[in-house]
Amino acid sequence: MESVYRIAERTRFESQPSIIHVIAISDGERGGGWYRQIISIETMKDRMLNRWIGFWQKRKYQTIESMARFQRADEDFEISYEVSKKHLETILTKDAINDLFPTRTEIHHKSVWDFYKHINYNHKDKKVANIDSLILQRTRKT
Repeated sequence: MESVYRIAERTRFESQPSIIHVIAISDGERGGGWYRQIISIETMKDRMLNRWIGFWQKRKYQTIESMARFQRADEDFEISYEVSKKHLETILTKDAINDLFPTRTEIHHKSVWDFYKHINYNHKDKKVANIDSLILQRTRKT
């Protein structure tokens, strides 16, 4: 069984996700078949979101802005992206639209393990610092 898993990566706070990771998931992969890969990538996203919501969004003094770097790029994501872009084209200038909706690039990976290597994520490391690397952070502008 071979399928494709798509993840959108946000690289800046001010824009929509600009990188789409296309991950080929198949049986016979050295680190595990399609089931282990799907479980692993969903667990990565769950850990990232739990850390973001449980810690970064509940800080007493909000001196740091934070945002999850990765989200699933499924059909709903594509539809909302296009609807938002089309709506804002009637309001904003072309330069502002290009800044908010940058040209997206696709990066293809042979497996989830190749994707992890590309983003420097150790899926076996359960430390908070490893999970925090999946969250965008910056000092809040005042």
